[in-house]
Amino acid sequence: MKALVKSFAIFSVLLSSVALAHEAIEIKSSTPSKNAMLMEAPMELSVSFTK
Repeated sequence: MKALVKSFAIFSVLLSSVALAHEAIEIKSSTPSKNAMLMEAPMELSVSFTK
């Protein structure tokens, strides 16, 4: 039982550290904007990262 609790505690710490590591990532703009919906899949998908 102690091993199970210890494993769960380690897993929780790892999961929370991953969540905190991605805290600074945010979407600045997207297309379509203002909560519009796509009616079909896009032909191309691109992602760019900047510092």
